[in-house]
Amino acid sequence: MAKKKRKSKIMARAERGGGRADWPSMLVGTLLGAGHSPFMPGTFGTAVSLVPIYFAIKFGGVVGLALLAALFYFLGVMALRRILKHSRHDPQFVVIDEAAGMAVALIPFAAMLQSVDVWWIYIAAFVLFRIFDMTKPWPANYFDSQVKTAHGVMLDDIVAGAYAAVFLLFINAYVG
Repeated sequence: MAKKKRKSKIMARAERGGGRADWPSMLVGTLLGAGHSPFMPGTFGTAVSLVPIYFAIKFGGVVGLALLAALFYFLGVMALRRILKHSRHDPQFVVIDEAAGMAVALIPFAAMLQSVDVWWIYIAAFVLFRIFDMTKPWPANYFDSQVKTAHGVMLDDIVAGAYAAVFLLFINAYVG
């Protein structure tokens, strides 16, 4: 019978929320702590990300939201490079990837949302993004399972956001 390996203290602490040395990375990766939610951290982090996304749309339109998505992506990669040294691939407490994906999902609608608050688009984008993020259709599943780097963690959510955007464009064409 094989012996179970005990997790190191660093690994156990990283899976719960990170070590002391990585607090800036943890602050960024958890989206200011949203990833520490005890109930569905990915969904909670996505909901929290709607606050900066809303303001990026209102004050910057398409360019503002695209810049925010890029900022989420690059800060996420930087934070994840440090976090992944002490944690498993794509830990639940890291939710900045959800923020980047949610921003991507809303980019096609940013110009419209800048002038008119169409709340059903925010809600539909949120639901669709979470569905695609959880089901991980190809190529999101490739990035999630085969690319074991910070970019892989971020890109599976970017793809989920792109799927949500395309699906929402079709819905808007027939409903909107």
